[in-house]
Amino acid sequence: MKYLAMGLAVLLAFSFNLDSQAADFTGDGTNEIGIFRPSTGLWAIRGVTRAYFGGANDDPMPGDYNGDGIVDIGIFRPGTGLWAIRDVTRAYFGGSSDEPLVGIPAGGGKWGESGGNISFTTGNVGIGTTNPSTELDVSGTIAATGGTSSNWNTAYSQRRQWDGSSTNLTAATGRNSLGLGTGNNPTFTNLELTGNLELLATTSTTGVIIAGGNRFIHNYGEANTFIGDRAGNLTMSGYGKNTAVGCLAFWSNTTGSHNTVLGYHSLGNNTNGDYNVAVGSQALLSNTKGDSNTAVGYNAGFSTTEAWENTIIGSSSMRNNTYGCTNSTLGYLSLYHNTTGSSNVAVGGKAGYNNQTGSGNVFIGTDAGYDEMGSDKLYIANDPGTPLIYGDFSSGRVGINLNHTNPGYNLTVLGTTWCTSGAWIASDSRWKENVETITDPVDKVMRLRGVNFDWKRVEFTDMEFPEGRQMGLIAQEVEEIIPELVHTANDGYKSVSYQKLTAVLVETVKAQQEQISTLQSRIERLEQGEI
Repeated sequence: MKYLAMGLAVLLAFSFNLDSQAADFTGDGTNEIGIFRPSTGLWAIRGVTRAYFGGANDDPMPGDYNGDGIVDIGIFRPGTGLWAIRDVTRAYFGGSSDEPLVGIPAGGGKWGESGGNISFTTGNVGIGTTNPSTELDVSGTIAATGGTSSNWNTAYSQRRQWDGSSTNLTAATGRNSLGLGTGNNPTFTNLELTGNLELLATTSTTGVIIAGGNRFIHNYGEANTFIGDRAGNLTMSGYGKNTAVGCLAFWSNTTGSHNTVLGYHSLGNNTNGDYNVAVGSQALLSNTKGDSNTAVGYNAGFSTTEAWENTIIGSSSMRNNTYGCTNSTLGYLSLYHNTTGSSNVAVGGKAGYNNQTGSGNVFIGTDAGYDEMGSDKLYIANDPGTPLIYGDFSSGRVGINLNHTNPGYNLTVLGTTWCTSGAWIASDSRWKENVETITDPVDKVMRLRGVNFDWKRVEFTDMEFPEGRQMGLIAQEVEEIIPELVHTANDGYKSVSYQKLTAVLVETVKAQQEQISTLQSRIERLEQGEI
């Protein structure tokens, strides 16, 4: 670069070898306009002097020949080798075949020389341009040798001007292409390189890629990775190992670790929650201390603050839950209004939608348990109406096709049942005590009344009674005779166990058979004349 600077200085000095010159002839630091007229030897320096020195065959050689900072009038005469410096010296040095070495005008201290260095301290220098806009403005190609070479392509020279300071390098206005290791023509409009880009280790002031004035890519902390406008922050501590991608993702974290975040503002307010996964715009946004939550979908788990071990999948699923834990949801708006419930399972769009504080519920199917407000309930359905299966975990009761949520039995079926191998009822003697034979079975049966009837289908539409003429007993009448055959449900309605009636009929048949046997023996004795 020393030789490049010297070459530029010589080139600049040669520009003074003209019939008209500008130089500092007074030493005030400003160049004066001046001319040399070869035909008469006239030197005319505007506002300073007019003098005749030299002639038609002389070359003008102005320069500071006595070191006083003022340019002196001088000529070189090739024919004789004469150097004539006005009021300074006359000497013969060189001849007709020699070229004079041009001196550098003093310029009021603009150019200086120290050892092998030449410097220019005031203004801009232009090569190939008369209007330099920077300290050194080159229009054309620069070639440098001596260990470093570069070729600035003329066609791209307007892109390759850069402004800089001691700490920054930025492209000047309209110059926005920089290629590193790509040859003369970088194809990108910003930065193109064929090797590696190495940054300093990320601190609060270094190693951060900035976009739009905000941090964009960094790895501040321990084993963290952050990508996105203001993702992560430059103040967190702790065990780290977090990955966050998205604008404002994970940006409030202080000590939280082992979190994985993808989406705008997702897990944005987390401070020290660990082992969370948030995927989707604003997923787990409000979480601050909750651990081991997984939320996938827009606004999934949005309001969760200190809950743990929830699995939330679906847009706005479990949107309003704050402290509830160990919930599992899958589906759009599933368990949407629940705020503090725990251990719920909701699978299906809007499953458990209006449940607010219930816990231990299982909702399976679109709109299953849509309006259920309680806890420990089971719904399997595909609309908000009658569930295919309803259950109550607290009572251990299940209803099939039950259009109300109050089954009076462990299994309630609205409609018919059918099987190919029968229904079996526990009856082992080892399970029983206080065993007694049914008394007066015949009397009991004789008092029972078998009836034909029609169900009140219009009045009790929710019971889905079958059409047509029916046959059976009246529960209230049976209850008065054999109360063991009648069950009263929670709603007060009664049912008859026709299966249990079998035991009464067995004893009735036996009693009648005994009577028949006694009568048969009496008839035989009558026939034999014994009576």
